[in-house]
Amino acid sequence: LQQELRDLVSQSPSLLEAVSVGQKSELFALVAELLASAKATVERAWRAALPSALSAASSRPAPSFLAAVEAALGFIFAAGAWGELAIPSLDARLLRLASLIDSTLLQSLLWEDLFNHTLALAGGATAAPALAKRLEDAARSMQAGCVPGG
Repeated sequence: LQQELRDLVSQSPSLLEAVSVGQKSELFALVAELLASAKATVERAWRAALPSALSAASSRPAPSFLAAVEAALGFIFAAGAWGELAIPSLDARLLRLASLIDSTLLQSLLWEDLFNHTLALAGGATAAPALAKRLEDAARSMQAGCVPGG
C-alpha cells in the first residue's frame, strides 16, 4: 500500500502540499543531528576497539567495532528497507522523509558527514569492503524507495 501511495504521489505531486524552505531546513537540521550522533557513536566504538586491535598488533578494528557500526547505523539500514519495514524508528522515518524531499542533499549528507568517516575508521578491517557495500546499498535503496516502482 505504501509503495502504491508513493507511486501515486510521484505521478501527481500536486496531491501533497508544498514543503516550505523553513520546513526543509528544520528537517535537514534534524537529519544532521542524527548523523552527528551516529558519527559520535561510531567514533566511540572505534576508540573502544583500539586497545584490542593494538594488543593484537594489528591496525584492523576489532569485530566488535564493526558490530557497533552496524548497531549505530541501524536506523539508516531501516530507512532503506522501504518494502520490508512499514513503520521503522522515528530516526529512520526522518531519513525517509528527507529522501522524499531532497534525495540528493540527503545522499550528500550521508556520505560526507558519516559514511566516508566510518569507512576511514574501518580502514584495514577485513570486513571493510562488505561494510562499504552495505552503506552503498543502504544509500541506494533509500533513494530507490522514493521513485516510482523503486
